[in-house]
Amino acid sequence: MRRIRFLLIVVGSLLLGLSIFFIGCNAYVVWRASRQPADRLILKTPEGVLIPIPPPVTNLPPPPSLDNPEDHEDYPEEDSRPEVFMGPFLPATRFAIPKLGLNVRATVGDETVLPRAKAVAWYYGTAFPGAPGNSVMYGHVAGPFETLGRLGELVEGDDIEVYTEQRVWTYKVTESKVVLPTEVTIMAPTPDPTLTVFTCAGDQNPVTRLYSHRLAVTAKLAGSATLSR
Repeated sequence: MRRIRFLLIVVGSLLLGLSIFFIGCNAYVVWRASRQPADRLILKTPEGVLIPIPPPVTNLPPPPSLDNPEDHEDYPEEDSRPEVFMGPFLPATRFAIPKLGLNVRATVGDETVLPRAKAVAWYYGTAFPGAPGNSVMYGHVAGPFETLGRLGELVEGDDIEVYTEQRVWTYKVTESKVVLPTEVTIMAPTPDPTLTVFTCAGDQNPVTRLYSHRLAVTAKLAGSATLSR
């Protein structure tokens, strides 16, 4: 009996030591992760697909110095180049489509947070309005919180306006298409300032209440203006 009891004590001590070791390793990994946060976001779609998303751009590199003649030798004496906005870029506060008479509040959301009001959501982790990259926004197609039920009426050249606390960013529609929910490339990053607005489309399952497709409208940045106080 003493021999068995001794063996049980030894085995128990080993198991306890291993448990403490693994707990310590896990705590160390968590601590290191908190000290060295990831440099990019991971976007998880409602279908479970993961897309690496670069963090929103907050500032652009400075423009060439106008003191150097080589920087502007091809321009007339009165510089006619468009103004370069230096930031900061901010989250959306309002969303408007003049053609549809739509002007609603903008909120922040992701795959688990849908607008619970008459609003359009900016997808957290995508580019800020006006910044280089793909700024993704979405809203309901039907129901009490419907905002994008007429999104399909937009054609190439129509304006979409996104407001922040300081500026209004105007985008021109370049494309409108119906895609499957699994076609997540519409949310992928882009090199230039882009706006992607999507909503549900197709047939609705009466049981799950999910739609078979998505309507995605793509627009490119056309200009911006400072809001008057």
